[in-house]
Amino acid sequence: MEVATHGGSKLNLLGDKPSVTDVHTFSNEKQVNVNTPPAILLLSDDDKAVPPANSILYYDALKHNDVPATMYIVRQREITVADELKLELRRISKSFPGVRALDGVNLSLRKGTVHALVGENGAGKSTLMKILDGVHQPDAGQILLDGREIRITSPIEARRHGIAMIFQELSYVPDLTIAENLCLGDWPTGRFGVDWKALGRNAEALLAREGLSYDPTALMRSLSVSDIQMIEILKAVSHNAEIVIMDEPTSALTEREVERLFTKIAALKERGVSIVYISHKMAEIYKIADDVTVLRDGRHIKSMPMADVTEAALVELMVGRKLENQFPKESVPVGGEVLRVENLRVDGVFDNIDFHLRSGEIVGFFGLMGAGRTEIMRAIFGLDRYDGGHIFIEGKQVGNRSVAESVRSGVAMLTEDRRRSGIIPMRSVRENTTISSLGKYYRSGRYFRKKELDEVAAACASMNVRTPSLDAHISTLSGGNQQKVGGSCASRAFSSSTNRRAASTSARRRKSISS
Repeated sequence: MEVATHGGSKLNLLGDKPSVTDVHTFSNEKQVNVNTPPAILLLSDDDKAVPPANSILYYDALKHNDVPATMYIVRQREITVADELKLELRRISKSFPGVRALDGVNLSLRKGTVHALVGENGAGKSTLMKILDGVHQPDAGQILLDGREIRITSPIEARRHGIAMIFQELSYVPDLTIAENLCLGDWPTGRFGVDWKALGRNAEALLAREGLSYDPTALMRSLSVSDIQMIEILKAVSHNAEIVIMDEPTSALTEREVERLFTKIAALKERGVSIVYISHKMAEIYKIADDVTVLRDGRHIKSMPMADVTEAALVELMVGRKLENQFPKESVPVGGEVLRVENLRVDGVFDNIDFHLRSGEIVGFFGLMGAGRTEIMRAIFGLDRYDGGHIFIEGKQVGNRSVAESVRSGVAMLTEDRRRSGIIPMRSVRENTTISSLGKYYRSGRYFRKKELDEVAAACASMNVRTPSLDAHISTLSGGNQQKVGGSCASRAFSSSTNRRAASTSARRRKSISS
């Protein structure tokens, strides 16, 4: 990799030893002004050393064989509105019992830009943003807003600083109306308490302004996941936030809704709003992001302009190795039929559904939100009653009129809404893993705890679940790790049944039945 030095020559960071004329050095005692871009800084091993003020930093942590320090590339451009640093996170660290979630993470967010935050599940993305939103407190590090150090001790304080977050796990009150959720925490009041008419007018005006045709008096629990996510996005941007954090905001949206969101993001950028965008969808990141930061195992790996990195290089930074094929197709022998559905129907929802599944086969269900994909899976799994049709497993007709009956038949389901129906938040990792297969650990009135712990530990290890202990509340885990525990629970229910060959899974963007 070559970069131009301030002297105009080329420097190969992987082979050339930088000379005194090529490199600016600085430490905590001596600050250096970098006036001629681009320039190279050699950062000492002093943990307290900080870069020059107003520099736009894209860290490229390369180790030079001849230099006992870390090499950083620093590009300092002419400061424009788009280049003004709105927010800086410096050397943020956070530990939970038994887990180092973040270790000296840096992030620089420019005004009026979209900054993508990427990494594998458990990399620390959501934890870092929860610190910015005041949900967690950092163990070390600094948060600078408009160049001034601040402390954020709660989400309410984050809102006062103009910071709003849209969580991956949607935060809403299901038994309140859309209007009440939109104004939650800021209900208009009058002489006699809440001004309900004003609350309704405010919600109607907000929905109309954003071109959304929801009934403000509808209960949130009556909405689909995609509708709830759109309301959450609307709630976040309605408080005139200057920084908006979006954690996997498109996970349950249709293509049309995604385009509507991107239009909203473009409008926010024009108003000077800065956005941190967490996503695993590369196409989205390359479409809307200006800059990107990569985290891996709680560490800052690299930050750079989006235009300076290819998708293959970005994935390699995320996983720590080169991937020849991101989603390799595995060839497995396809056996006999294990599941057949005939003329399945739920009145007013779907009608005459027919398909079959063979051992070793994956059948994918695709369609827009509301097409009936989730409803079909719920009926097969016994969550919803079906009004007609037949279900056969290995040629034998089964009713699957309840979840318990479906599990006994060898069917397991991964829900699209992890928080609402996929986990029990206040229960432990162990309990969430074995909740559907407790019969394996009880015999003649005796509870075999050691067997349960050993099997849960093995299951979590196989899924690479990062948890401080098996008895930690699952709500303390990252979203990705919660999803892994849900998958482990489904697989254990599957393996504990008499029929071990058919399983049903349901995901937000993809519905499939796999053996």
